[in-house]
Amino acid sequence: MQTLRTDSRSEAEILKLPYVAEWKALIKAARSNRGPINVQAIADEVRLLRHEIQNKWRGYEDEAILELADRLRDNPDKAYADELLSRVAGDWTPTDSFIEEWIAQAEFQSNRHSPSGLPSDAKFA
Repeated sequence: MQTLRTDSRSEAEILKLPYVAEWKALIKAARSNRGPINVQAIADEVRLLRHEIQNKWRGYEDEAILELADRLRDNPDKAYADELLSRVAGDWTPTDSFIEEWIAQAEFQSNRHSPSGLPSDAKFA
């Protein structure tokens, strides 16, 4: 068991999302008789492939993505191959790295509103 390190229920509801997603992926993998999905391993591989494309394929990034798609075509784990290709190509973006920014924005917005739900500077004619 792991703590979310917050006393705020609303913040905990947001912070739990990456863990729930990982658990759902593990359950899905178990149901489909695949090995467990290692979220960090996929993220590391995406970073490595993007770095390789930036350094070795500069100016030919589209061709690099096509080459990667070709290499992944015969991968027996289609879900893994599809996710890897989508993330390297920039079609998918994991959102868990943006959660702190989103929480700060949500807290800022909630501080700007009165309990009635209207902005505190709202005027009525």
